[in-house]
Amino acid sequence: LRASLRDGRPPHALLITGPEGIGKRALAIAFAQALACESPQPPCLRCRPCLRICNPQLGENAHSHADLEIVQPGGLCDIADHNHPQSPNIRICQIRRLERLASLKPFEGAVRIIIIDPAERITADASDAFLKTLEEPPEGVHFILVSSRERQLSETVRSRCRLLQLAPLKTEAIRRWLADQPVDQSDEAARAELANLARGRLGWLERALRQDEPVGTRAAQIAHLVQLAESGAAARLEAAEQFAPRGPAGPEALQDLDQLLDAWSQWFRDLWLEQLGRPAPIVHQTRLDALQSQAPRYSARDICAFLNRVQRTRRLLRRGANPRLALETALLQLPRPVQ
Repeated sequence: LRASLRDGRPPHALLITGPEGIGKRALAIAFAQALACESPQPPCLRCRPCLRICNPQLGENAHSHADLEIVQPGGLCDIADHNHPQSPNIRICQIRRLERLASLKPFEGAVRIIIIDPAERITADASDAFLKTLEEPPEGVHFILVSSRERQLSETVRSRCRLLQLAPLKTEAIRRWLADQPVDQSDEAARAELANLARGRLGWLERALRQDEPVGTRAAQIAHLVQLAESGAAARLEAAEQFAPRGPAGPEALQDLDQLLDAWSQWFRDLWLEQLGRPAPIVHQTRLDALQSQAPRYSARDICAFLNRVQRTRRLLRRGANPRLALETALLQLPRPVQ
Protein backbone atom coordinates (compact mmCIF):
# COMPACT_ATOMS: atom_id res chain seq x y z
CA LEU A 1 0.00 0.00 0.00
CA ARG A 2 2.88 2.38 0.77
CA ALA A 3 4.42 1.55 -2.61
CA SER A 4 1.14 2.31 -4.39
CA LEU A 5 1.03 5.69 -2.65
CA ARG A 6 4.65 6.46 -3.58
CA ASP A 7 3.94 5.57 -7.21
CA GLY A 8 0.81 7.72 -7.20
CA ARG A 9 -1.33 4.70 -8.12
CA PRO A 10 -3.31 3.69 -5.03
CA PRO A 11 -6.04 1.13 -5.77
CA HIS A 12 -9.49 2.55 -6.44
CA ALA A 13 -11.04 -0.66 -5.10
CA LEU A 14 -9.25 -2.55 -2.32
CA LEU A 15 -10.52 -5.74 -0.66
CA ILE A 16 -8.95 -6.47 2.74
CA THR A 17 -9.60 -10.00 4.00
CA GLY A 18 -8.57 -12.10 6.99
CA PRO A 19 -9.95 -13.65 10.18
CA GLU A 20 -12.26 -11.75 12.54
CA GLY A 21 -10.40 -9.32 14.78
CA ILE A 22 -7.10 -9.44 12.90
CA GLY A 23 -7.04 -5.68 12.25
CA LYS A 24 -8.72 -5.29 8.85
CA ARG A 25 -10.84 -2.32 9.95
CA ALA A 26 -7.80 -0.64 11.53
CA LEU A 27 -5.84 -1.09 8.29
CA ALA A 28 -8.73 0.30 6.25
CA ILE A 29 -8.83 3.40 8.47
CA ALA A 30 -5.04 3.79 8.29
CA PHE A 31 -5.12 3.58 4.49
CA ALA A 32 -7.95 6.13 4.40
CA GLN A 33 -5.75 8.44 6.49
CA ALA A 34 -2.87 7.87 4.09
CA LEU A 35 -5.06 8.73 1.08
CA ALA A 36 -6.25 11.99 2.67
CA CYS A 37 -3.05 12.94 4.51
CA GLU A 38 -1.37 16.28 3.77
CA SER A 39 2.13 15.05 4.71
CA PRO A 40 4.71 13.96 2.09
CA GLN A 41 5.04 10.69 4.03
CA PRO A 42 1.47 9.61 4.73
CA PRO A 43 -0.12 8.86 7.07
CA CYS A 44 1.43 11.31 9.51
CA LEU A 45 -1.44 10.83 12.04
CA ARG A 46 -1.06 14.49 13.08
CA CYS A 47 -2.50 16.62 10.27
CA ARG A 48 -6.12 17.75 10.22
CA PRO A 49 -7.37 15.11 7.72
CA CYS A 50 -5.67 12.27 9.64
CA LEU A 51 -7.20 13.36 12.94
CA ARG A 52 -10.64 13.93 11.44
CA ILE A 53 -10.62 10.41 10.01
CA CYS A 54 -9.45 8.84 13.28
CA ASN A 55 -8.64 10.68 16.50
CA PRO A 56 -7.42 8.18 19.14
CA GLN A 57 -8.72 10.43 21.92
CA LEU A 58 -12.29 10.13 20.59
CA GLY A 59 -12.31 6.33 20.12
CA GLU A 60 -11.64 3.94 17.27
CA ASN A 61 -15.03 4.45 15.58
CA ALA A 62 -15.19 8.24 15.83
CA HIS A 63 -14.63 10.20 12.63
CA SER A 64 -15.74 13.60 11.43
CA HIS A 65 -14.20 13.79 7.95
CA ALA A 66 -16.81 14.84 5.39
CA ASP A 67 -15.18 12.77 2.62
CA LEU A 68 -15.13 9.49 4.56
CA GLU A 69 -18.20 7.25 4.49
CA ILE A 70 -18.37 3.96 6.41
CA VAL A 71 -21.15 1.70 5.11
CA GLN A 72 -22.41 -0.96 7.54
CA PRO A 73 -25.48 -3.20 7.85
CA GLY A 74 -28.58 -1.26 8.81
CA GLY A 75 -26.98 2.06 7.86
CA LEU A 76 -28.37 5.20 6.24
CA CYS A 77 -30.07 5.43 2.87
CA ASP A 78 -31.82 8.20 0.93
CA ILE A 79 -35.35 6.83 1.33
CA ALA A 80 -37.12 8.85 4.03
CA ASP A 81 -39.32 6.10 5.44
CA HIS A 82 -36.56 3.46 5.59
CA ASN A 83 -35.39 2.65 9.08
CA HIS A 84 -33.65 -0.70 9.45
CA PRO A 85 -31.04 -0.33 12.23
CA GLN A 86 -31.34 -4.02 13.12
CA SER A 87 -30.89 -5.25 9.56
CA PRO A 88 -28.02 -7.76 9.24
CA ASN A 89 -27.43 -6.80 5.59
CA ILE A 90 -26.24 -3.92 3.45
CA ARG A 91 -29.28 -3.22 1.30
CA ILE A 92 -29.65 -1.89 -2.23
CA CYS A 93 -30.99 1.44 -0.93
CA GLN A 94 -27.70 1.91 0.95
CA ILE A 95 -25.75 1.18 -2.24
CA ARG A 96 -27.85 3.76 -4.11
CA ARG A 97 -26.89 6.35 -1.50
CA LEU A 98 -23.25 5.26 -1.77
CA GLU A 99 -23.35 5.76 -5.55
CA ARG A 100 -24.82 9.24 -5.09
CA LEU A 101 -22.04 10.16 -2.66
CA ALA A 102 -19.42 8.79 -5.05
CA SER A 103 -20.74 11.07 -7.79
CA LEU A 104 -20.16 14.19 -5.67
CA LYS A 105 -16.87 16.04 -5.61
CA PRO A 106 -14.85 15.75 -2.38
CA PHE A 107 -15.75 18.47 0.12
CA GLU A 108 -12.66 18.73 2.35
CA GLY A 109 -9.79 17.35 0.29
CA ALA A 110 -8.87 15.77 -3.02
CA VAL A 111 -10.29 12.28 -2.45
CA ARG A 112 -13.47 10.63 -1.26
CA ILE A 113 -13.12 7.33 0.64
CA ILE A 114 -15.88 4.78 1.12
CA ILE A 115 -15.31 1.84 3.50
CA ILE A 116 -17.74 -1.09 3.35
CA ASP A 117 -17.53 -3.31 6.42
CA PRO A 118 -18.39 -6.18 6.38
CA ALA A 119 -18.59 -6.39 2.60
CA GLU A 120 -19.97 -9.94 2.58
CA ARG A 121 -23.22 -8.51 3.98
CA ILE A 122 -24.05 -6.80 0.68
CA THR A 123 -27.22 -8.43 -0.64
CA ALA A 124 -27.24 -10.02 -4.12
CA ASP A 125 -29.31 -7.26 -5.75
CA ALA A 126 -27.21 -4.57 -4.06
CA SER A 127 -24.06 -6.30 -5.28
CA ASP A 128 -25.32 -6.28 -8.87
CA ALA A 129 -26.21 -2.60 -8.62
CA PHE A 130 -22.75 -1.80 -7.23
CA LEU A 131 -20.69 -3.43 -10.01
CA LYS A 132 -20.49 -0.54 -12.51
CA THR A 133 -19.52 2.03 -9.87
CA LEU A 134 -16.94 -0.37 -8.43
CA GLU A 135 -15.43 -1.07 -11.85
CA GLU A 136 -15.32 2.56 -12.99
CA PRO A 137 -15.36 4.78 -9.91
CA PRO A 138 -15.35 8.55 -10.39
CA GLU A 139 -11.97 10.26 -10.27
CA GLY A 140 -10.66 10.61 -6.72
CA VAL A 141 -13.03 8.01 -5.22
CA HIS A 142 -11.56 5.02 -3.39
CA PHE A 143 -13.53 2.00 -2.17
CA ILE A 144 -12.15 -0.13 0.66
CA LEU A 145 -14.04 -3.38 1.23
CA VAL A 146 -13.44 -5.29 4.47
CA SER A 147 -14.44 -8.94 4.77
CA SER A 148 -13.81 -11.93 7.02
CA ARG A 149 -15.64 -14.21 4.60
CA GLU A 150 -14.68 -13.06 1.13
CA ARG A 151 -15.99 -16.33 -0.35
CA GLN A 152 -19.49 -15.02 0.35
CA LEU A 153 -18.80 -12.03 -1.91
CA SER A 154 -19.78 -12.46 -5.54
CA GLU A 155 -16.93 -13.31 -7.90
CA THR A 156 -17.75 -10.24 -9.97
CA VAL A 157 -17.16 -7.97 -6.95
CA ARG A 158 -13.96 -9.72 -5.92
CA SER A 159 -12.54 -9.59 -9.43
CA ARG A 160 -12.87 -5.80 -9.49
CA CYS A 161 -10.82 -5.27 -6.33
CA ARG A 162 -7.16 -5.51 -5.48
CA LEU A 163 -6.97 -8.27 -2.88
CA LEU A 164 -4.98 -7.92 0.33
CA GLN A 165 -5.06 -10.97 2.64
CA LEU A 166 -3.99 -10.59 6.26
CA ALA A 167 -2.64 -13.61 8.14
CA PRO A 168 -2.69 -14.19 11.92
CA LEU A 169 0.40 -13.33 13.94
CA LYS A 170 2.40 -16.11 15.53
CA THR A 171 1.57 -16.82 19.17
CA GLU A 172 5.04 -15.76 20.22
CA ALA A 173 4.51 -12.31 18.69
CA ILE A 174 1.25 -11.98 20.63
CA ARG A 175 3.04 -12.93 23.86
CA ARG A 176 5.73 -10.31 23.23
CA TRP A 177 3.02 -7.70 22.72
CA LEU A 178 1.28 -8.78 25.95
CA ALA A 179 4.54 -8.34 27.86
CA ASP A 180 4.29 -4.58 27.26
CA GLN A 181 0.63 -4.27 28.29
CA PRO A 182 -0.84 -3.42 31.73
CA VAL A 183 -1.94 -7.01 32.46
CA ASP A 184 -1.03 -9.19 35.43
CA GLN A 185 2.43 -10.41 34.46
CA SER A 186 2.64 -12.70 37.50
CA ASP A 187 -0.17 -14.98 36.31
CA GLU A 188 1.58 -16.95 33.59
CA ALA A 189 -1.43 -19.20 32.92
CA ALA A 190 -3.71 -16.18 32.34
CA ARG A 191 -1.23 -14.62 29.91
CA ALA A 192 -0.86 -17.93 28.06
CA GLU A 193 -4.65 -18.20 27.84
CA LEU A 194 -4.92 -14.64 26.51
CA ALA A 195 -2.40 -15.45 23.79
CA ASN A 196 -4.28 -18.63 22.90
CA LEU A 197 -7.67 -16.89 22.88
CA ALA A 198 -6.31 -14.27 20.47
CA ARG A 199 -5.35 -16.92 17.87
CA GLY A 200 -3.02 -14.42 16.23
CA ARG A 201 -5.68 -11.67 16.14
CA LEU A 202 -4.08 -8.62 17.70
CA GLY A 203 -7.11 -6.45 16.90
CA TRP A 204 -9.38 -8.83 18.81
CA LEU A 205 -7.01 -8.88 21.78
CA GLU A 206 -6.68 -5.09 21.94
CA ARG A 207 -10.46 -4.66 21.87
CA ALA A 208 -11.03 -7.43 24.43
CA LEU A 209 -8.55 -5.92 26.90
CA ARG A 210 -10.06 -2.47 26.43
CA GLN A 211 -13.68 -3.55 26.89
CA ASP A 212 -13.51 -6.22 29.59
CA GLU A 213 -11.41 -8.95 31.22
CA PRO A 214 -11.38 -11.67 28.54
CA VAL A 215 -10.07 -14.52 30.73
CA GLY A 216 -12.73 -13.84 33.38
CA THR A 217 -15.44 -13.49 30.73
CA ARG A 218 -14.44 -16.80 29.16
CA ALA A 219 -14.40 -18.50 32.59
CA ALA A 220 -18.00 -17.36 33.21
CA GLN A 221 -19.09 -18.59 29.77
CA ILE A 222 -17.53 -22.02 30.35
CA ALA A 223 -18.93 -22.34 33.88
CA HIS A 224 -22.42 -21.66 32.53
CA LEU A 225 -21.93 -24.19 29.73
CA VAL A 226 -20.78 -26.87 32.19
CA GLN A 227 -23.87 -26.14 34.30
CA LEU A 228 -26.15 -26.39 31.25
CA ALA A 229 -24.62 -29.74 30.31
CA GLU A 230 -25.85 -31.12 33.65
CA SER A 231 -29.30 -29.52 33.21
CA GLY A 232 -32.47 -30.68 31.49
CA ALA A 233 -34.25 -29.39 28.41
CA ALA A 234 -36.19 -26.66 30.25
CA ALA A 235 -33.04 -24.99 31.58
CA ARG A 236 -31.41 -25.17 28.16
CA LEU A 237 -34.38 -23.57 26.42
CA GLU A 238 -34.43 -20.85 29.06
CA ALA A 239 -30.73 -20.21 28.44
CA ALA A 240 -31.39 -19.95 24.68
CA GLU A 241 -34.04 -17.30 25.41
CA GLN A 242 -31.52 -15.42 27.54
CA PHE A 243 -28.80 -15.51 24.85
CA ALA A 244 -31.12 -14.84 21.90
CA PRO A 245 -34.38 -13.05 22.81
CA ARG A 246 -37.30 -13.10 20.40
CA GLY A 247 -37.27 -10.70 17.50
CA PRO A 248 -34.64 -9.74 14.91
CA ALA A 249 -31.02 -9.72 16.04
CA GLY A 250 -28.85 -6.79 15.04
CA PRO A 251 -25.19 -7.04 13.95
CA GLU A 252 -23.87 -6.55 17.50
CA ALA A 253 -26.15 -9.25 18.93
CA LEU A 254 -25.11 -11.66 16.17
CA GLN A 255 -21.45 -10.92 16.90
CA ASP A 256 -21.99 -11.62 20.61
CA LEU A 257 -23.68 -14.93 19.74
CA ASP A 258 -20.81 -15.89 17.46
CA GLN A 259 -18.31 -15.19 20.24
CA LEU A 260 -20.36 -17.31 22.64
CA LEU A 261 -20.45 -20.21 20.18
CA ASP A 262 -16.72 -19.78 19.65
CA ALA A 263 -16.21 -20.20 23.41
CA TRP A 264 -18.28 -23.39 23.41
CA SER A 265 -16.35 -24.74 20.45
CA GLN A 266 -12.96 -24.06 22.04
CA TRP A 267 -14.01 -25.66 25.34
CA PHE A 268 -15.11 -28.90 23.70
CA ARG A 269 -12.00 -28.82 21.53
CA ASP A 270 -9.93 -28.68 24.72
CA LEU A 271 -11.91 -31.58 26.20
CA TRP A 272 -11.09 -33.59 23.10
CA LEU A 273 -7.40 -32.67 23.26
CA GLU A 274 -7.32 -33.64 26.94
CA GLN A 275 -8.70 -37.06 26.02
CA LEU A 276 -6.07 -37.45 23.30
CA GLY A 277 -3.19 -36.51 25.57
CA ARG A 278 -2.88 -32.89 24.37
CA PRO A 279 -1.29 -33.21 20.93
CA ALA A 280 -1.96 -29.47 20.44
CA PRO A 281 -1.94 -26.47 22.83
CA ILE A 282 -4.82 -26.25 25.28
CA VAL A 283 -6.56 -22.85 25.00
CA HIS A 284 -7.96 -22.62 28.55
CA GLN A 285 -4.75 -22.68 30.56
CA THR A 286 -6.47 -21.34 33.70
CA ARG A 287 -8.97 -24.22 33.73
CA LEU A 288 -6.70 -27.26 33.41
CA ASP A 289 -8.11 -28.87 36.57
CA ALA A 290 -11.66 -28.59 35.24
CA LEU A 291 -10.59 -30.02 31.89
CA GLN A 292 -8.94 -33.00 33.56
CA SER A 293 -12.05 -33.73 35.63
CA GLN A 294 -14.57 -33.15 32.82
CA ALA A 295 -12.86 -34.82 29.85
CA PRO A 296 -13.36 -38.45 31.00
CA ARG A 297 -17.11 -37.80 31.42
CA TYR A 298 -17.72 -37.38 27.67
CA SER A 299 -17.37 -39.77 24.77
CA ALA A 300 -15.25 -38.68 21.83
CA ARG A 301 -18.25 -39.26 19.57
CA ASP A 302 -20.43 -36.88 21.61
CA ILE A 303 -17.70 -34.23 21.63
CA CYS A 304 -17.27 -34.49 17.86
CA ALA A 305 -21.02 -34.33 17.27
CA PHE A 306 -21.42 -31.19 19.39
CA LEU A 307 -18.42 -29.49 17.74
CA ASN A 308 -20.04 -30.12 14.37
CA ARG A 309 -23.37 -28.78 15.67
CA VAL A 310 -21.75 -25.59 16.98
CA GLN A 311 -20.00 -24.92 13.68
CA ARG A 312 -23.23 -25.61 11.79
CA THR A 313 -25.06 -23.17 14.08
CA ARG A 314 -22.49 -20.46 13.39
CA ARG A 315 -22.88 -20.96 9.64
CA LEU A 316 -26.67 -20.81 9.92
CA LEU A 317 -26.51 -17.54 11.86
CA ARG A 318 -24.23 -16.01 9.23
CA ARG A 319 -26.79 -16.95 6.59
CA GLY A 320 -29.60 -15.20 8.44
CA ALA A 321 -31.22 -18.10 10.31
CA ASN A 322 -33.47 -17.43 13.31
CA PRO A 323 -30.99 -17.00 16.21
CA ARG A 324 -33.36 -18.26 18.89
CA LEU A 325 -34.24 -21.44 17.00
CA ALA A 326 -30.63 -22.12 16.00
CA LEU A 327 -29.42 -21.74 19.58
CA GLU A 328 -32.21 -23.90 21.01
CA THR A 329 -31.30 -26.67 18.58
CA ALA A 330 -27.62 -26.46 19.56
CA LEU A 331 -28.28 -26.50 23.30
CA LEU A 332 -30.69 -29.42 23.07
CA GLN A 333 -27.85 -31.38 21.47
CA LEU A 334 -25.35 -30.39 24.16
CA PRO A 335 -24.09 -33.79 25.46
CA ARG A 336 -24.80 -34.69 29.06
CA PRO A 337 -21.70 -35.90 30.94
CA VAL A 338 -21.79 -39.35 32.55
CA GLN A 339 -21.34 -39.67 36.30
